[in-house]
Amino acid sequence: LHGAMEQVAARGRWVALYLNGAYWGLYNLTERIDDTFLATHFAHDHWDIVRPSDRHEAWDEFVDWITSADLSDAAQYEQAVQQLDIENFTSFIILELWAGDTDWGAGNPYVARMQYGPDPRWRLFVWDAEWTFGLLHGIDAIRDIAFSQTIIDVGANGPLIPIFDNLLATPRYQAYFTSQVEQHLAGALATESVRDRLAALTAELRPAIAAEAARWLPEQEPAAVAQWETVLQQIADALDANAQRLRHLSNPETLRRLLPNFLALDESAPLLPATRIALLVDHLAALEPGDEAIVAHLEARSATVNVIGTHDDNPHDPVQVAGSHDLLLMSSSVRELDIAARYAQTTTPVIFWEPQLLEATQLARRGGTRAEQVNIRIVDREHPIMARLPEGQHLRVVLRPDTLSVAYPPSGPGVHVLARHVIGGDAALMVVEVGDELINGQPAKARTVFWFGHHNTFHWSTSRAVRLFDRAVDWALGLPSSDGA
Repeated sequence: LHGAMEQVAARGRWVALYLNGAYWGLYNLTERIDDTFLATHFAHDHWDIVRPSDRHEAWDEFVDWITSADLSDAAQYEQAVQQLDIENFTSFIILELWAGDTDWGAGNPYVARMQYGPDPRWRLFVWDAEWTFGLLHGIDAIRDIAFSQTIIDVGANGPLIPIFDNLLATPRYQAYFTSQVEQHLAGALATESVRDRLAALTAELRPAIAAEAARWLPEQEPAAVAQWETVLQQIADALDANAQRLRHLSNPETLRRLLPNFLALDESAPLLPATRIALLVDHLAALEPGDEAIVAHLEARSATVNVIGTHDDNPHDPVQVAGSHDLLLMSSSVRELDIAARYAQTTTPVIFWEPQLLEATQLARRGGTRAEQVNIRIVDREHPIMARLPEGQHLRVVLRPDTLSVAYPPSGPGVHVLARHVIGGDAALMVVEVGDELINGQPAKARTVFWFGHHNTFHWSTSRAVRLFDRAVDWALGLPSSDGA
């Protein structure tokens, strides 16, 4: 279908596979989306390719720019269309919304652009789209307009919905998107056209389905063939709903109500004069980029930041340090659990960056790390740090891969989980109020925040993550949110 929408798409053909003379089933022999594929279709040999679930510095930097740019400004919009193939991008979004894909967020599309070529725009290529047409959630789901929210929420797990959201904020793109919906609904996505395409594919495959069922489900062969026929008929009958849902979403105002409430990049207000913050690190002489970025950011908010080394060759008194500062930030470079515990016993608010340290502060039992975790899901919309963002909201929080912390769900009735990692569901952002009961039954002496992510991801954080960090700082200090939320 994407090829029929005049976009480059992988071509395939159905084949019967035999291994050592034994029938091994029906397979789709398909072009790989690689340098050879792109060179064949675009007559250019050098490409940046972002494969599913890969991280790519240039693509990540582009995503960060386009999701925070003011595209209502004509110059910035022109810059966007010079870097992103808008026709290709829009056709991809339209196809995913129409088909009801529930696995298109971060793990499946290919993205590529020419290196040194005449057309360096990023393009999307369909890949791995078997969870479409309600085949994951049930065929009846796609007949429900409310299913639109599920599709959009899944897309928000990756960068495409945030890009789409920022584009859709501009009247120029709104008009373009609406016109493209109508064009494709009258063309490649016209219900009768798709029904004919489905019928042709069904007729091509039908002679091989009995052998396929006999190979893999020999005891269920007749029922399996009948089930295959039933599901294909259900898809054919539901195609009208696809068109209805897409036309419903072609209204920009309707669509924007369904889009996640992504936080804007507004500068946070200065902190109160003479706010004193201690950043506790391992070695003073070896500050990492994340630590340096934290210091610069807080100083830009007018705070006084003192960086304090906690290693054995940097003797210090936690009680004295805590007593002379309004807020403590515990860098994950600090590995001494007893140090973390001593600071947690003071009455000064503290923000921890590393779940391993929670063991010592008795907020959680243990911690770990997981790579490629770049999104969180809000689960407590009432807490001030979340500023009443919609429950289930997804936020992309880190631009490039690094070690992101994963906290096991914490124990203790006073520990509040505000957000979880999208992948795995592990607690990602937790808070403790003064007096809340901890794991040992003792009340907390100060407000405490566990912040998602290794400290050295701060300089790679998205604007949304920085905004939430500022809210966490404001909450820990007992201040109203600096962004007015």
